[in-house]
Amino acid sequence: MHLNNICAHFDNLENMDYEHFFLTTDAPKMRKLEIYSTPRLKDKDLLFISGFYNLESVSIEGDVSSYKQIEKLEKLRSLRYLFCTDKKELEMTKEKRQKDITTYFGNKSLEIQKNYLMTQRMVIQMHYQEFFHKLYIPRLERVRWQDKISSYDLEQIKGELENIAQMSRKERKQISREPKKEYNLFDSLNELWFDKIPNSEDEDDCYLVNSNPDPFDLYNDDGKKKGIDYYVLKRKIYIEE
Repeated sequence: MHLNNICAHFDNLENMDYEHFFLTTDAPKMRKLEIYSTPRLKDKDLLFISGFYNLESVSIEGDVSSYKQIEKLEKLRSLRYLFCTDKKELEMTKEKRQKDITTYFGNKSLEIQKNYLMTQRMVIQMHYQEFFHKLYIPRLERVRWQDKISSYDLEQIKGELENIAQMSRKERKQISREPKKEYNLFDSLNELWFDKIPNSEDEDDCYLVNSNPDPFDLYNDDGKKKGIDYYVLKRKIYIEE
Protein backbone atom coordinates (compact mmCIF):
# COMPACT_ATOMS: atom_id res chain seq x y z
CA MET A 1 0.00 0.00 0.00
CA HIS A 2 1.19 3.52 -0.79
CA LEU A 3 0.20 6.60 1.25
CA ASN A 4 0.78 10.20 0.19
CA ASN A 5 -0.43 11.59 3.54
CA ILE A 6 1.70 14.01 5.50
CA CYS A 7 -0.27 13.23 8.67
CA ALA A 8 -2.15 10.07 9.69
CA HIS A 9 -4.49 9.55 12.64
CA PHE A 10 -5.79 6.16 13.85
CA ASP A 11 -8.31 6.12 16.68
CA ASN A 12 -9.18 2.72 18.22
CA LEU A 13 -9.44 0.82 14.96
CA GLU A 14 -10.71 -2.69 15.69
CA ASN A 15 -8.54 -5.64 14.65
CA MET A 16 -5.86 -3.38 13.16
CA ASP A 17 -2.63 -5.28 12.50
CA TYR A 18 -0.08 -2.50 12.95
CA GLU A 19 2.88 -4.83 12.41
CA HIS A 20 1.51 -5.70 8.96
CA PHE A 21 0.61 -2.05 8.30
CA PHE A 22 4.16 -0.77 8.91
CA LEU A 23 5.72 -3.66 7.02
CA THR A 24 3.60 -3.36 3.86
CA THR A 25 2.99 0.41 3.63
CA ASP A 26 5.13 2.95 1.82
CA ALA A 27 4.65 6.48 3.18
CA PRO A 28 7.58 8.66 2.00
CA LYS A 29 5.83 11.96 2.84
CA MET A 30 4.57 10.99 6.30
CA ARG A 31 5.72 13.51 8.92
CA LYS A 32 3.24 12.92 11.73
CA LEU A 33 1.60 9.75 13.03
CA GLU A 34 -1.03 9.48 15.78
CA ILE A 35 -2.30 6.11 17.06
CA TYR A 36 -4.78 5.94 19.94
CA SER A 37 -5.44 2.32 20.74
CA THR A 38 -7.03 0.12 23.41
CA PRO A 39 -5.29 -2.08 24.36
CA ARG A 40 -2.06 -0.11 24.16
CA LEU A 41 0.42 -1.08 21.44
CA LYS A 42 3.42 -3.28 22.24
CA ASP A 43 6.88 -3.98 20.81
CA LYS A 44 5.56 -6.36 18.18
CA ASP A 45 3.12 -3.79 16.80
CA LEU A 46 5.90 -1.23 16.24
CA LEU A 47 8.58 -3.60 14.95
CA PHE A 48 8.65 -2.01 11.48
CA ILE A 49 7.83 1.62 12.28
CA SER A 50 11.34 2.65 11.20
CA GLY A 51 10.15 2.09 7.62
CA PHE A 52 8.32 5.42 8.01
CA TYR A 53 11.70 7.13 7.99
CA ASN A 54 10.41 10.70 7.46
CA LEU A 55 8.39 10.80 10.70
CA GLU A 56 9.04 13.92 12.78
CA SER A 57 6.18 13.60 15.27
CA VAL A 58 4.82 10.41 16.87
CA SER A 59 1.91 10.19 19.31
CA ILE A 60 1.30 6.53 20.08
CA GLU A 61 -0.47 5.00 23.05
CA GLY A 62 1.85 2.11 23.78
CA ASP A 63 4.40 0.46 26.06
CA VAL A 64 7.70 -0.82 24.69
CA SER A 65 10.66 -2.56 26.28
CA SER A 66 13.06 -0.12 24.63
CA TYR A 67 13.17 2.80 22.21
CA LYS A 68 15.38 0.87 19.78
CA GLN A 69 12.93 1.08 16.87
CA ILE A 70 12.10 4.72 17.63
CA GLU A 71 15.77 5.70 17.55
CA LYS A 72 15.92 4.51 13.94
CA LEU A 73 13.57 7.38 13.00
CA GLU A 74 16.33 9.84 12.15
CA LYS A 75 14.04 12.86 11.75
CA LEU A 76 11.90 12.30 14.85
CA ARG A 77 11.58 15.40 17.06
CA SER A 78 8.40 14.82 19.09
CA LEU A 79 7.41 11.68 21.01
CA ARG A 80 4.23 11.39 23.09
CA TYR A 81 2.33 8.68 25.01
CA LEU A 82 4.79 5.90 24.11
CA PHE A 83 6.37 4.69 27.37
CA CYS A 84 9.47 2.57 27.96
CA THR A 85 9.01 -0.18 30.58
CA ASP A 86 12.64 -1.33 30.81
CA LYS A 87 13.55 -1.53 34.53
CA LYS A 88 17.19 -0.64 33.95
CA GLU A 89 16.22 2.47 31.99
CA LEU A 90 13.73 3.52 34.67
CA GLU A 91 16.34 3.06 37.40
CA MET A 92 18.72 5.32 35.48
CA THR A 93 15.92 7.86 35.11
CA LYS A 94 15.22 7.60 38.83
CA GLU A 95 18.82 8.55 39.57
CA LYS A 96 18.51 11.59 37.31
CA ARG A 97 15.20 12.65 38.90
CA GLN A 98 15.86 11.54 42.49
CA LYS A 99 15.44 15.03 43.93
CA ASP A 100 12.00 15.49 42.33
CA ILE A 101 10.87 12.03 43.42
CA THR A 102 11.92 12.67 47.01
CA THR A 103 10.29 16.11 47.06
CA TYR A 104 7.04 15.46 45.21
CA PHE A 105 6.52 11.70 45.02
CA GLY A 106 7.96 10.31 48.24
CA ASN A 107 4.51 9.61 49.72
CA LYS A 108 2.88 8.62 46.45
CA SER A 109 2.18 5.01 45.46
CA LEU A 110 4.79 3.00 43.57
CA GLU A 111 2.50 3.01 40.52
CA ILE A 112 2.39 6.83 40.46
CA GLN A 113 6.17 6.93 40.85
CA LYS A 114 6.54 4.48 37.97
CA ASN A 115 4.21 6.56 35.75
CA TYR A 116 6.29 9.63 36.55
CA LEU A 117 9.53 7.81 35.71
CA MET A 118 8.16 6.50 32.41
CA THR A 119 7.03 10.01 31.49
CA GLN A 120 10.44 11.42 32.36
CA ARG A 121 12.18 8.65 30.41
CA MET A 122 10.09 9.66 27.39
CA VAL A 123 11.15 13.30 27.87
CA ILE A 124 14.80 12.22 27.98
CA GLN A 125 14.27 10.25 24.77
CA MET A 126 12.90 13.39 23.12
CA HIS A 127 16.15 15.15 24.01
CA TYR A 128 18.05 12.26 22.43
CA GLN A 129 15.94 12.54 19.27
CA GLU A 130 16.60 16.27 19.08
CA PHE A 131 20.33 15.54 19.28
CA PHE A 132 20.10 12.75 16.68
CA HIS A 133 18.24 15.15 14.39
CA LYS A 134 21.08 17.68 14.58
CA LEU A 135 23.45 14.97 13.36
CA TYR A 136 21.06 13.77 10.65
CA ILE A 137 22.12 13.99 7.00
CA PRO A 138 19.43 13.40 4.34
CA ARG A 139 19.74 10.08 2.53
CA LEU A 140 20.32 11.58 -0.92
CA GLU A 141 23.09 13.77 0.46
CA ARG A 142 24.69 10.75 2.12
CA VAL A 143 24.75 8.95 -1.23
CA ARG A 144 26.29 12.01 -2.91
CA TRP A 145 29.05 12.37 -0.32
CA GLN A 146 29.74 8.64 -0.19
CA ASP A 147 30.15 8.72 -3.95
CA LYS A 148 32.68 11.54 -3.61
CA ILE A 149 34.66 9.62 -1.02
CA SER A 150 34.72 6.44 -3.09
CA SER A 151 35.42 8.05 -6.51
CA TYR A 152 37.65 11.04 -5.73
CA ASP A 153 41.41 10.75 -5.59
CA LEU A 154 43.37 12.26 -2.70
CA GLU A 155 43.96 15.57 -4.48
CA GLN A 156 40.27 16.01 -5.22
CA ILE A 157 39.34 15.20 -1.62
CA LYS A 158 42.00 17.65 -0.40
CA GLY A 159 40.57 20.37 -2.67
CA GLU A 160 37.04 19.69 -1.39
CA LEU A 161 38.19 20.00 2.23
CA GLU A 162 40.09 23.21 1.49
CA ASN A 163 36.95 24.73 -0.06
CA ILE A 164 34.95 23.80 3.03
CA ALA A 165 37.62 25.26 5.32
CA GLN A 166 37.31 28.63 3.54
CA MET A 167 33.55 28.82 4.07
CA SER A 168 31.92 30.81 6.85
CA ARG A 169 30.66 28.92 9.90
CA LYS A 170 27.08 29.45 8.74
CA GLU A 171 27.83 27.98 5.32
CA ARG A 172 29.60 24.98 6.82
CA LYS A 173 26.60 24.27 9.04
CA GLN A 174 24.38 24.00 5.96
CA ILE A 175 26.54 21.48 4.12
CA SER A 176 24.51 18.34 3.47
CA ARG A 177 21.53 19.77 5.36
CA GLU A 178 18.03 20.02 3.98
CA PRO A 179 16.95 23.64 3.38
CA LYS A 180 14.39 24.96 5.82
CA LYS A 181 10.88 24.77 4.45
CA GLU A 182 8.42 27.61 4.65
CA TYR A 183 6.24 27.29 7.76
CA ASN A 184 2.65 27.42 6.51
CA LEU A 185 -0.92 27.20 7.79
CA PHE A 186 -1.05 23.41 7.29
CA ASP A 187 2.06 22.99 9.46
CA SER A 188 0.56 25.24 12.12
CA LEU A 189 -2.79 23.45 12.25
CA ASN A 190 -1.08 20.06 12.44
CA GLU A 191 1.58 21.09 14.99
CA LEU A 192 4.35 20.54 12.46
CA TRP A 193 6.40 23.41 13.79
CA PHE A 194 9.80 21.82 13.19
CA ASP A 195 10.70 23.79 10.08
CA LYS A 196 9.87 27.14 11.62
CA ILE A 197 12.77 29.59 11.51
CA PRO A 198 13.39 30.90 15.07
CA ASN A 199 12.27 34.41 15.92
CA SER A 200 12.97 35.67 19.43
CA GLU A 201 9.79 37.77 19.44
CA ASP A 202 7.52 34.89 18.38
CA GLU A 203 5.39 33.12 20.98
CA ASP A 204 6.05 29.82 19.17
CA ASP A 205 9.66 30.05 20.35
CA CYS A 206 8.31 29.57 23.86
CA TYR A 207 6.80 26.60 25.63
CA LEU A 208 3.99 26.62 28.15
CA VAL A 209 4.71 25.57 31.74
CA ASN A 210 2.70 25.61 34.95
CA SER A 211 3.89 26.70 38.38
CA ASN A 212 2.27 23.65 40.02
CA PRO A 213 5.10 21.12 40.57
CA ASP A 214 2.90 18.00 40.72
CA PRO A 215 1.91 16.84 37.17
CA PHE A 216 -0.50 14.26 38.67
CA ASP A 217 -2.46 16.81 40.72
CA LEU A 218 -3.43 19.51 38.24
CA TYR A 219 -6.92 20.58 39.40
CA ASN A 220 -8.67 21.73 42.56
CA ASP A 221 -11.90 20.13 43.80
CA ASP A 222 -13.90 22.85 42.03
CA GLY A 223 -12.34 21.91 38.69
CA LYS A 224 -10.11 24.96 38.43
CA LYS A 225 -6.52 24.40 37.37
CA LYS A 226 -3.87 24.73 40.05
CA GLY A 227 -0.88 26.96 39.52
CA ILE A 228 -0.25 29.63 36.92
CA ASP A 229 0.44 28.96 33.23
CA TYR A 230 3.32 30.98 31.78
CA TYR A 231 5.66 30.86 28.79
CA VAL A 232 9.40 30.21 28.94
CA LEU A 233 11.76 30.94 26.04
CA LYS A 234 13.18 27.80 24.44
CA ARG A 235 16.41 29.64 23.76
CA LYS A 236 17.67 32.53 25.84
CA ILE A 237 20.22 33.91 23.38
CA TYR A 238 20.00 34.07 19.59
CA ILE A 239 23.27 34.35 17.67
CA GLU A 240 23.20 34.78 13.91
CA GLU A 241 26.26 35.36 11.80
